Amino acid sequence: MQTFDNMANRLSEHIDRCIFSFVEMYKKLAVNMPELKPITEGDKTKLARGLGEIAQKYNIHLQTCATNGNYEQFNIYPSGCMTLDILGKANGVKFKNLKHKGMRKNCNCIETRDLGWYDTCPNGCRYCYANSTPEKAIENFKLHNPNSPILLGEIKETDTIQQGNQKSFLAEDLNLKLF
Repeated sequence: MQTFDNMANRLSEHIDRCIFSFVEMYKKLAVNMPELKPITEGDKTKLARGLGEIAQKYNIHLQTCATNGNYEQFNIYPSGCMTLDILGKANGVKFKNLKHKGMRKNCNCIETRDLGWYDTCPNGCRYCYANSTPEKAIENFKLHNPNSPILLGEIKETDTIQQGNQKSFLAEDLNLKLF
């Protein structure tokens, strides 16, 4: 709690919300982070109570993303980390009022498309689901060609290139430049 209190104290004037979720104990974590231990529902409630008190102290809107459990009694509200409301406010645009199915259970985020390729990121983040092992990722990353139209290697004659179907979420027809 002390770390969150310190961060909240320093950041509260510069943020409009704080979003968190509890660690999901998926299989790779047993290998990548064996020191992690599953926490009980009671532990989650205790953490939520403490986080909620700290957020109120610094007037921070606190919300969860893809979390089981209701923590509204601690002023923690279910939402998503990547909703049209959050992205619209951050980028000064208005989006259509669309419902999204989310990406996993209890997720309220907009649907997304992954960019990239599994087992290619050399950063070694231990919680990452996209790498099976750091060694495999480093080996594959060596195949990266910044001049290639794909992220890894080259397009081969046997490859199939398919146009993805993506519709605009913008409320108005704006020319939005991301980069």
